[in-house]
Amino acid sequence: MRRIAAIAALALTLAAGIGLGAIGRHHTTQNDTGETAAAAPVVVPVNAEDVSGAERNLFPAPHTAIFLANDLGLSQDQRLRLHELQQALDAEIATIGRRIQAEEARLDRAFMDNVIDIGRIDGLTARIGALQAQRRAARLRAHLATRDLLSPEQLLRYAELRGFQAAEADAYVDELDR
Repeated sequence: MRRIAAIAALALTLAAGIGLGAIGRHHTTQNDTGETAAAAPVVVPVNAEDVSGAERNLFPAPHTAIFLANDLGLSQDQRLRLHELQQALDAEIATIGRRIQAEEARLDRAFMDNVIDIGRIDGLTARIGALQAQRRAARLRAHLATRDLLSPEQLLRYAELRGFQAAEADAYVDELDR
């Protein structure tokens, strides 16, 4: 029964992604020898709501900058630092994720064992919420660190590649130059 539920959930997730138009767009990349090759499908936001506020305001995620490395003209040092940043973020997110799962299991167990009350609900959900906030903060710190690794020209190129308004991007880059 669980297997059927898992398959159904996967099918619904894929259908939702296709329905939103976010899956299956392709682009080409140019490798170091100048050859052009088809790249993996790109998940392109359908509208501004599909992109985080950080990304809309020229604070790219490290994985996005890594994915666009050739198009952004990233140096080897930038690529290395972004990979290190992404690995550190992944480790932190995994640790926090395990802690969230443990707290969720404690909450479930309290219900299963019928030892639940308002105080326990409030305490456990507060801990879960705090952990979720830590996870979000870790991701946003990575956006900030990624922006610090890119030049103003690379940020403008990033905005162009992501389809953000040029005037808005120019204003943000102007702030960097101050």
